[in-house]
Amino acid sequence: MNTCTACQGTYNETLAEFHPWYIRKAATLAMHALPNRPDLLKKIFGTPESLEAALTILPQTLASCDEVYKRVEQLYTEFEFHELP
Repeated sequence: MNTCTACQGTYNETLAEFHPWYIRKAATLAMHALPNRPDLLKKIFGTPESLEAALTILPQTLASCDEVYKRVEQLYTEFEFHELP
């Protein structure tokens, strides 16, 4: 899957429902300007050594992000923030 397709899928599953039609179309259009995966990783990490180091810690990073997401969701549910307009 290319970067554009991955981003569009994620956007459609998360934020798209909160945006009006013209914002959704603009976001989709902007996603077509994203670089492919290898170019994106090169821009983010620079050298191949930096990329290798980042990929080494990626599983722990994802686990930490997942834990943060779960805690925030729990708080939103507990304090009924999902019901806010």
